[in-house]
Amino acid sequence: MRKGGLISLGIVWSLLIVLPVAALLGESFQAQFWSAGTWGLLFNSLLLGAFVSLLSTLLGTLAAFLLAKGNLPFKPLLKILLLIPLLLPPYIFTVAWVDFLLTLGVSGSFIYSMPTAIGVLALVLMPVSMLMIESALQQISPNLEASALLVSSYPAVLLQIVLPLVKPAILASLLLTFVLAVSEFTVPAFLSVRVMTTEIFTQFSAFYDYPAAITQSAWLVLLCGAGLWIEFRYIAGRPFTAISLKENHRPFLPFARHRYRLGGVGLLYTGLTAVLPWEQCLTRL
Repeated sequence: MRKGGLISLGIVWSLLIVLPVAALLGESFQAQFWSAGTWGLLFNSLLLGAFVSLLSTLLGTLAAFLLAKGNLPFKPLLKILLLIPLLLPPYIFTVAWVDFLLTLGVSGSFIYSMPTAIGVLALVLMPVSMLMIESALQQISPNLEASALLVSSYPAVLLQIVLPLVKPAILASLLLTFVLAVSEFTVPAFLSVRVMTTEIFTQFSAFYDYPAAITQSAWLVLLCGAGLWIEFRYIAGRPFTAISLKENHRPFLPFARHRYRLGGVGLLYTGLTAVLPWEQCLTRL
């Protein structure tokens, strides 16, 4: 009875969802799935996703190390400031940055381009990487790092112990930010960057070419599917933290003596990337 119900549900699902989409794909698969324009859009989407993923994960890793290992002054306030880009809609954050760049006299050809889209999206997604990697760093046993320092320097401990332990979190951050970047519409649309998401919207809203839009959407499904396969192949099942008993010790803080300098660097970063663009935007209202 249960098996028959599942088969019936599968048939209904196929009739209502799979067949209509397959029919639309069949009308334009040969003409548009492999067209030169589609390859160009795919290249732009991959370029955007790859650079945003690398840059946001790099910034997020540095911020995570500062928060987890630096014992910074006013750390709760600094963390809130670092989360500002994630708490705001990407479109509004992009408007603030465009207004800020125009105030600085940056040319429109540079503002409305791929590099600006990469930079803005990397700032928007950096908190995602920061939260993932900071959580992994905080779970590392402080005794493990302290014991390793008895026989080696901290740069060696960082490269041979700390980074391998947080490697799954870093890889997960790369995949997640890549998927979020290639599926983002508002930022590339506002900056006039042609990628898959903007072209899909154009085909749906301007030309009413549903087969073309759905065919190009299939590429996004393939990209996300590739990301899931990589996650299943290389990340799933791997531990994200050092295996240790629960400890009440404070985390190991190798950068504690530079806490005020590092705190100043963090405040400078948040001021340049989040606070200053908004201040310039509000003064024009």
